[in-house]
Amino acid sequence: MPYACPPMTETYVQLVQHLAPILHEDAAVAAVSKPAGIDVGRLAGFDSAGLTELLPRIYPGADFGEPVNRLSRFESGVLVFVRDEALRERLRALWNAGKVKQEVEVVARGRMKRPSLVLTPADAAEKEAQSKPPAGQRGPRAGRPAAKVKARRPKAAPAMSPDATKVQQVHEGSHRVVVRCRTTAKSTHALKAVLRSAGLHVLGDTRGGSRGLRDRPERTCLHVRRVAITHPVTGKPVTFTAPPSEGFTQAADECEPLDRVLSKALARRMECLLDDTTDAFRLLSGDAEGVPGVNVDKYGDVLVMHLLDGRNVPHRAERLTLARSLMRTFRATAVYQKIDPKDRSSLSPHEAEMLVTDRPLAGREVEPVVVVSERGLKFETHPLDPLAAGLYLDHRENRARVRAMAQGRHVLNLFAYTCGFSVAAAAGGAESVVSVDQSKRALEWGKVNFDLNALPVASHAFYPDEVFDFLRRADRRERRFDLIILDPPTFARMKKPKRTFHVAEDLPDLVRATLPLLAPRGIMLVATNFRTLPASKFTDLIRKNRSGRKLRVLETPPLPADFAADPHHHKAVFLQAED
Repeated sequence: MPYACPPMTETYVQLVQHLAPILHEDAAVAAVSKPAGIDVGRLAGFDSAGLTELLPRIYPGADFGEPVNRLSRFESGVLVFVRDEALRERLRALWNAGKVKQEVEVVARGRMKRPSLVLTPADAAEKEAQSKPPAGQRGPRAGRPAAKVKARRPKAAPAMSPDATKVQQVHEGSHRVVVRCRTTAKSTHALKAVLRSAGLHVLGDTRGGSRGLRDRPERTCLHVRRVAITHPVTGKPVTFTAPPSEGFTQAADECEPLDRVLSKALARRMECLLDDTTDAFRLLSGDAEGVPGVNVDKYGDVLVMHLLDGRNVPHRAERLTLARSLMRTFRATAVYQKIDPKDRSSLSPHEAEMLVTDRPLAGREVEPVVVVSERGLKFETHPLDPLAAGLYLDHRENRARVRAMAQGRHVLNLFAYTCGFSVAAAAGGAESVVSVDQSKRALEWGKVNFDLNALPVASHAFYPDEVFDFLRRADRRERRFDLIILDPPTFARMKKPKRTFHVAEDLPDLVRATLPLLAPRGIMLVATNFRTLPASKFTDLIRKNRSGRKLRVLETPPLPADFAADPHHHKAVFLQAED
């Protein structure tokens, strides 16, 4: 019997509230501690909601208004909100004028020659001016280093001018320091520029010449610890305080503590945690989020730790620590581990069985079949299957798009696997859905998914066939479809004729063979998980099909929040025939 997940009577609201606690709230002003890993608001071109959009869901009934200050995705700390637009603009004007006192803690590369320094914006301006050639004079020739200019050494000062920043060292690592800045800087960008003038380069700051080019924004360690303002209504001083997260200081010792890694990963997934209609998503993309060689997926209350074959994966003790931490956080029943091979196509059945163990790394054993929910739809998954669990979690948003556009359409799902897209289309009211896959076992599994959602299997068609064979027959019979899903494997061995398929070489031929079946003004979703294929080249391959039909790009959807940390995970594009 399939293992049934406990009913989702509650979401992880308490967990999310712990990640973004309210620091202050009154009739006009609120303050929240923003975690690292999430944007302040939704960015143009991104599907994932920012903290501003999520706060009404985290704290139902609360009205926070709009933020006054801004922090980048990887910065954390006090975020101030004002409900009234006029009051908000007044407070922003004070912030930009340098009349809001802040205390900011950062981890930076460099050394402090004395315990404390006083810096001013003039120091940053002078440093920047020294790095540029005089007006009318060319810079150094390509390949020739610029002349070194000795920066003015900041001097300690007994008192602070209104626009000064006092920098105090609180911890020293091997090549990094933790400093606390008392500042009135109007933005974190301005503060970073002031620190650069003293040779302190904040982790994650990509500016500052060659040193910045070597950095990555994800490494940012900047936390707004305290903000003091004059209340825009009462006129009284009010202070908001948010201590930094666990593991912040240890970043100066050139390590990324597990608590900090998980905190940032959870912040990225706030939208997933608040969705009580979905209990299957990726918890950690290890290479991109600080645990190289490990990905972790959630199927109901069963977690699977994927060990990427050929990578420098963590030792068993470290994996066990990670597994127990995730179990506590998500109240999971078990955490299993399995090896993800580089090349699945050449594995024998015995070799495949050796990739996964029936014994969990942590927790108790569960049945191998788990029924999960995704946006209210049910899917049977096999988390312990050595090669695939039966549901590609990264296509959750694309399945939702297909469901939304399927009403009344005739849909063709090629390389259907266990029919995730087919179920979404049928649930969206498709007139008919045709699923094609060379694996009869996968299609039978797909029929189970139809049954789980009370969708009539008899009203739709399932073809255990080679895709190219099906396309030729369907074209001869002049079959046409309003919506086609084309998500081929990166590499496959085909039987008739016996040959190999590689998406980077054969995608144009596949698209050309598919387009005759696309109805006028029909829509086609094309996707690939071939990591090393650039997104621009992927679209070019689709258009190289030489079919003569013009395709207009409708949307290039971004990855869902739980996969967004790894931008190369997959590429997808929705296209519409112009004829």
